[in-house]
Amino acid sequence: MDLSDHILKRQAERLLLLEYIYQQVEVKGEKAVETWTFMEKHAMAAPDLIRAVEYLKGENLIRKMGDRGEGFMLVTLSHLGVVEIEAAHRRPKEGTLHFSPQVVNHFYGEVKMQQGNQNTLLVDERPRGNEDE
Repeated sequence: MDLSDHILKRQAERLLLLEYIYQQVEVKGEKAVETWTFMEKHAMAAPDLIRAVEYLKGENLIRKMGDRGEGFMLVTLSHLGVVEIEAAHRRPKEGTLHFSPQVVNHFYGEVKMQQGNQNTLLVDERPRGNEDE
């Protein structure tokens, strides 16, 4: 995994956690979220969860209300966290201060797709039966 992939993976983990906290606090009306439920549901390792929580806390997107170690924490959403999630969903193509924009590809037929972030290649493939063109 190169550095760009690693960064995107970490951003995706943080966004997934922040969205989960938003769902629990803003949508379901919970006062706080126990992170172990997220860890179990999304099969995230404790060190990755701790790293994501510390990042979100450091950016003032969440507040940590308790810590029993090993990924067992009690967290809640801050006002900035609410603003960040709502902005990410309101304008998914633009991204936010903390999260990259979402990319969605729609395919309406048989295609061959390769994706990457370093080298590009233009392939012109003509449909069968048009060999004379």
